[in-house]
Amino acid sequence: EGSRDNNLVTVTGPGKDPLEIPPIPHGHGVFKDPAAPDPARYKMVSCHWKETERHLLGAFSSDGLSWTWLPDPLMERQHADTQNIAHYDKELGKYVLYTRQADGIMQRRGVNRTESKDFRHFPASQPVIENNPLDPSDLDIYCNGYSRWPGATDAHVMRLSVYERTPDTMKVHLATSRDGTTWHRPLGRTPWIGPVCGPKGDYPTIYACSGIIPTGLGEWSTYAGVSEKQHNQPQDDRENARSGIIRTVLREDGFTSLSSRGRGTFWTIPFELESDSIRVNARTLYSGFLRCQILSSSQGDVGSATQFIEPIEDYTLDACQAVTGDHIDIPLTWDGRSDVSRLRGQTVRLRFELYKADLFAIRF
Repeated sequence: EGSRDNNLVTVTGPGKDPLEIPPIPHGHGVFKDPAAPDPARYKMVSCHWKETERHLLGAFSSDGLSWTWLPDPLMERQHADTQNIAHYDKELGKYVLYTRQADGIMQRRGVNRTESKDFRHFPASQPVIENNPLDPSDLDIYCNGYSRWPGATDAHVMRLSVYERTPDTMKVHLATSRDGTTWHRPLGRTPWIGPVCGPKGDYPTIYACSGIIPTGLGEWSTYAGVSEKQHNQPQDDRENARSGIIRTVLREDGFTSLSSRGRGTFWTIPFELESDSIRVNARTLYSGFLRCQILSSSQGDVGSATQFIEPIEDYTLDACQAVTGDHIDIPLTWDGRSDVSRLRGQTVRLRFELYKADLFAIRF
């Protein structure tokens, strides 16, 4: 309403550039670059289009307020008119860009990925998340909502805005990855966030935003845009619709859990232990508990081939002190000892026993 008492930024397009692109950019993604000098500390990717061709342009800024556009497109002919998210990956030493794609046959949307060493030219992006045969035929993966998993070096998460064409609704689904390329939807076709209840009715359209921030002890927050109108309602109706941004609150590392309301048990896959302790993020109900056993494994151990698993003295289920209550970060102990350093370098499996418990994360 004309006020400048806020941190809203109007980003105009590059104007008369070689591509003669209209001056209004779309689908911004802004990030802070830890590898760049101060004049280019903030970076942005944005979609521009000319007639039917769409391009991704890049920009940089010293303060996030005043922006300078790069002269050449980061990537040409990319179907990316909504959310585009980039970040600098310290482990790869590259810029990674997630954007939207259409499959060219049914024109159903999905998520593409590409990477670059210099944030100047990205090679053609490749699909990393698409519809699978279990999805309804009218489902589109519209926006990616990508973020690094806070506090982890090898975990990534997406809050996918999933569009269902027939009911004309948008819900948020969850996807996770260890390398940023191979993705898994741990909840399958079940939404992570369904229709949001508002004071005067539901918001059936939900777009997940990028970014996860700590907002309290053991609490994370992420954001989403919501609207009371559906995706394909006439523009006049949509302009008069109630809409806004909501904050979604979750437990730290609490996107999903392995849960048991009765008694349950599971084994991890074999892995080489490289830690001096094992800690868990867990919650138990009244009279519930969680225990863990460390088992010796071998190269022949695959799947359920339990003949390759041997118990390790001092690290049995009976020796493990039961975890009870609600803990974001608590060490597992065996006969009062949490030190597992003597097992470093060994191939092991963990066997967990749960009773009326939720296990959110294991930390090494």
